[in-house]
Amino acid sequence: MASIIQTHFFEQPPCVCVDDFRITTAPTVAAMHQRFGTPSRIDTGETPAPAGHRNNQIHVYDELGITLNEHHHTRLLQLVTCWFATDDPHYRFTPHSNFTGQLQFENVTMPLGGDIRQFLGLSPFQLNCVLTGSWSYVNNEFAIFVNSRGRRLPSGRRSKVQSILSIDLFWPHDLWQEPVTI
Repeated sequence: MASIIQTHFFEQPPCVCVDDFRITTAPTVAAMHQRFGTPSRIDTGETPAPAGHRNNQIHVYDELGITLNEHHHTRLLQLVTCWFATDDPHYRFTPHSNFTGQLQFENVTMPLGGDIRQFLGLSPFQLNCVLTGSWSYVNNEFAIFVNSRGRRLPSGRRSKVQSILSIDLFWPHDLWQEPVTI
């Protein structure tokens, strides 16, 4: 079940859409599980949280190539990540498959992975380089982070040609609100 993930930052109210579900503020885990089904796994971090606390939970959808990040305090989802280089996992919660849905920024269909220069050239947003291999765009409380890296060469080093690793889409989220009860 491939999804269509869209940004509509210039509409009122701004939103991220997952299929027909409009996200204007942090959704509940239950609402997103209704959209995607039960995750393949939930990563709670390598190091257990101290007693009485919890780590962010990463809801991994291996077949869809996405992850959802649940905030440790509010228990609401704060972002969705589309993954494009899963054959060389960067993190233990990297999905087993690449994102195969459709990604649209303001009705522009974006490439699914590949050379970062092509992606930046097509983007309707002015993505700013924040670190080598990382670009961002922030519109009010919505944000896009694009992460890239070079493919691994036979020598073990990485190519200087950057390919898209993942794309994070953030939506407004009040980190100080009371936690959602389960």
